[in-house]
Order: sequence, then structure tokens, then C-alpha cells
Amino acid sequence: MDADNILDRMIGAIGGKTQGDLGKILGISQTSISLAKRKGKVPPEWFLKLSTEKRLNPNWLLTGQGLMHIPERITVDADLLKDVIMAVESFLELAKNHNLGMTQEIKVKWIVAFYEDFLEEKNAGIQRENIEEEIHHKMGRILI
Repeated sequence: MDADNILDRMIGAIGGKTQGDLGKILGISQTSISLAKRKGKVPPEWFLKLSTEKRLNPNWLLTGQGLMHIPERITVDADLLKDVIMAVESFLELAKNHNLGMTQEIKVKWIVAFYEDFLEEKNAGIQRENIEEEIHHKMGRILI
């Protein structure tokens, strides 16, 4: 994980200029951000908070690719939602030895964030059969 670039994207996306600005949005200290940068690991809760509260695309935060913001959606693609749920659950099953401490609420937020991300990618031609592989890859980069 390239923590420097991810943190730079997070700071820029909130309209901030410093780690302290990001800390205010996340409700954490600037020291916590410096520590994450030094360790090269951005906590998954930061992705979730920015994805759900600021509608920032977790894929964009992680890679810089795709849309910065998650577009508003009205209709639900039930098949896509089912595939995303199954992929997130299968990742968590495979990663259970890592003691991720995933609460039901956090799991739901991951599902929503990936569902919205894949709606965008689906429209860009991403194949449905790649959903599980893509989610496992992205969650692995963020969580492990």
C-alpha cells in the first residue's frame, strides 16, 4: 500500500492542505496520521469514513483511478449487490485468521462502498465474473 499517495489523495479530496486538516475530518490526531504514514498502512476505518460521509470512492482513494466521488444512485442492481455481498463475505472468511475485528456495521459499509464502486465500473465495462477477484484484491490491499 502506498500510504503517502493515499494520504495525499485523502487530504486533497477533503479540500485540506495538511494532515491536521484530514485529522479533523476523521476525528483523529495529526500524530495518528503521521504514524500511519510512517508504518505505510492506512487504517480501513479512514477509507470507510471518507467513503460513507464524504462519498469518496474507495478505489480512487486506494489507486487514484476512477471517479473521486461516488455518484448518487436511485435504482438497485440486485444481482450485482448479491455478487458484492458474496465476495465481501468470502474475503472475510478467507481472512478470518487475520483477526480483522469486522463488525456487522463495518461489513455493511464495505458492501455499500464496493457496490457503488462496481456500479461505476460496470458502466465502464468491468466484467461481472471479476467482481470477487477485484474485491478480494482491493480488500486485501486495504485490510491486510
